[in-house]
Amino acid sequence: MDGDKAGSWAPILVTFLLLSIAGWGLGSLSTNTDIIKANSNDEIPRFFEHFTDIDQVPIPLDHEIRLGWYAWNENDTSGLGIPASSYRASDLSINGTGTIIHENETAKADLEIQLEWGHNGDEMSLNATIDIHIRESVSENLILRMIIIEDELEIEGRTPNQNAVVRLYRMSIAVNHTADGNTTHVETFPLTDLVEHGLPTDIQEYHRMRFVVLLSDYDTEENFALLMTDVPMSESGPENTGAKAAILIGLGILLLCLGSISRAEWKREYMLPRLTGKTDGNGLPIAIIRTGGSAITLREVRVNSPWRLARAIQSIEIPSDTEKTFQLRVKPERGHDEPDTNVIHTEWSVEVEKMGGWVLDLVLRKQQVG
Repeated sequence: MDGDKAGSWAPILVTFLLLSIAGWGLGSLSTNTDIIKANSNDEIPRFFEHFTDIDQVPIPLDHEIRLGWYAWNENDTSGLGIPASSYRASDLSINGTGTIIHENETAKADLEIQLEWGHNGDEMSLNATIDIHIRESVSENLILRMIIIEDELEIEGRTPNQNAVVRLYRMSIAVNHTADGNTTHVETFPLTDLVEHGLPTDIQEYHRMRFVVLLSDYDTEENFALLMTDVPMSESGPENTGAKAAILIGLGILLLCLGSISRAEWKREYMLPRLTGKTDGNGLPIAIIRTGGSAITLREVRVNSPWRLARAIQSIEIPSDTEKTFQLRVKPERGHDEPDTNVIHTEWSVEVEKMGGWVLDLVLRKQQVG
């Protein structure tokens, strides 16, 4: 690829590179929404419950649903474990560390959740409204578990970050569904309560949080429905995918405009000739034209008052990437004495291939030799 083509395409390639980076960045932004709604599926997806501690291999961050129950004791300085970890381990007959894999199965109930940040008096709170629909006859000993997990949790002095950490656990053992199998459960999580469990005070930091709802049998631990969703992130970013696309399109237009300007400026620098000057050993001014990526035609050379050309410079074609030297012989304008200045202002009219006509200015000096 020659210099012309490289210069033409470089700004465009940079533009697309920046757009790709911007697209990736926008995709990773949390969506700005005041309310999040989610529904469970016809099947309970496979999910994992890890009973672990900070010395074990970290829980992977992937597309699986994972609950990390970290061992808790009063002397734990990591802040990862919660008392509910030991209760949950007892429910599943786990002694120490280990992983329980719940394979996917047909759901016997439907869950619908609405999460939003609100105010409970003067205090900010995360409000959860959970609608439960029982599809078929199930045990009346239902338990509704509500769990907040956090990914990419930094532990001071430890690497790597910890994932799927269960930060808050609540349950309701009194889910009294009606005769038609429907009920609504409302739960409020005050911000002070969340902070006491090690969660951030700024709700904009909750982009690492997930909210999990699990409906099970209290006695047998049979699962009936499960869903996991993000926590709403009001004023944190674009409102939806369409808004992200609009931002990306606007940014693309801006970058393309800047790329076009950059390309035009490069083209001007690359295509136009460069005009410089000096004096020879006799004190006569010399002009040097160095053509760029385009051939030029020198149309006319003009010398401004109080000087004039003693010998006109003829029109000439100069190929690209060529240097041409011109000696200027000047004398005072007709009817005037020798000027008291040696400064000579000149104008060089050129026709540049593919770029049209241009006028280049050059200031020379006529020196006295003697």
